[in-house]
Amino acid sequence: MASRAAYDDDFYVWSQEQAALLRALPRGSRDLSNALDIENIAEEIESVGRSELNRVTSLIERVLVHLLKIVSLTDDADPIRHWRSEVRHWLRDLERHYLPSMRQSIDFGKLWSNSVKLTADDLADFDNTLLSVPAICPINLGDLLSETTGIDQLIARIRVSGAGID
Repeated sequence: MASRAAYDDDFYVWSQEQAALLRALPRGSRDLSNALDIENIAEEIESVGRSELNRVTSLIERVLVHLLKIVSLTDDADPIRHWRSEVRHWLRDLERHYLPSMRQSIDFGKLWSNSVKLTADDLADFDNTLLSVPAICPINLGDLLSETTGIDQLIARIRVSGAGID
């Protein structure tokens, strides 16, 4: 029954625990058919949990890229409105899919670095330039998950932290 509660409350943790439990089963146990492919079953269960984590990191990266685009392209209202809408939707998706157990597996610094590179490339395709941004992300996962931190505050933090960097 505890497994069911863990499954309902934190699928990511459940998937990692179940895979470990399967791998810890003694080989050739009388209670299990020898036909069970324990290692591959464990890998598949673990993979489903990793897919959930990948979904969350992808949402974070998309939010960061679009926030950086908004900060860099200050005079073109149509794309900015579109990007703000996307950020709003992705933040809601992030809130729905994020599980606290994922925090330790999310490298926010790497996501920031990748987002900066992706944004620079995207903007260059349209003859725009990414404004100066700090090496360390001025916002964190808590900011993205907070119901009280709005898009304008996230944008302001990135803008202020990049001001004066050349």
